[in-house]
Amino acid sequence: MTEDEYNNKILCGCSFNIRMSEITDDERKRLLSRLKSGERITMKPLVHRLTATHVDKYVLCLYVGFSCSNLPCKQRLKKSVAEELNLQKSGTIQFRVPKEPCCHDVSYKIMTDGRASCQWKDVVEVHRLIVGQLLVLAPTLEEDDPVLLLYEV
Repeated sequence: MTEDEYNNKILCGCSFNIRMSEITDDERKRLLSRLKSGERITMKPLVHRLTATHVDKYVLCLYVGFSCSNLPCKQRLKKSVAEELNLQKSGTIQFRVPKEPCCHDVSYKIMTDGRASCQWKDVVEVHRLIVGQLLVLAPTLEEDDPVLLLYEV
């Protein structure tokens, strides 16, 4: 397998925000570096570009699928991720940046179209997230509690 084929296989193992613009070559390199970093990601990671709604209004709606035109995959993510994380119609999910001591309990609500809408003001402010920033959100369970690990790209 060539390096390009291996890199495409890694990227196809991710989900991308359905409305996300193309990633630049530099972002692709940084994303691959992050995904190859050796940190164990147990569920399908979500690659997400922040918009003004996410940063200025502090609302994160996660509805993902492959639509990044410079990547080789295209499909919608099944609702099984919400089931894997044991997400109910509403509740709390923890956002954590690995290797940092703080974590954020964020309330969420599952919308009728399957999106999980999160009010994440503390996360945005503490981590100084900005519009256009590329993130990897890695869902996982810790002691049966839903957690989203947040990696900046």
